[in-house]
Amino acid sequence: MKEIFALIFEHTKDRIVRRSERGTERPDFMSHWLRNNKDGKETSQSEIEENAMTIIVAGSETTASLLLAVSHHVMMNPEMLRGVSEEVRTAFPLSRRLIVPPWNSSAT
Repeated sequence: MKEIFALIFEHTKDRIVRRSERGTERPDFMSHWLRNNKDGKETSQSEIEENAMTIIVAGSETTASLLLAVSHHVMMNPEMLRGVSEEVRTAFPLSRRLIVPPWNSSAT
């Protein structure tokens, strides 16, 4: 588990650096972290990383719970499963298009 957490943390730090370097015209939550806080003190890199990890962990648990509940509901309802399967197969007629690169690939 520690190894997985370390990988996620390294990925998060990499994404923060890339986002910081890129800048943006459109404000987002990172733009608030990257500028000075209300006391006029600069937000430290470690604070930014910790905030990002909190959001990722909190969001992933919520997402995981939702996906689990939806998957269970679909699997318990054969008519719904047929409908979802048909919709996915229509949207992605070639099965190779259903493969998503891993989150840690250089394609992200």
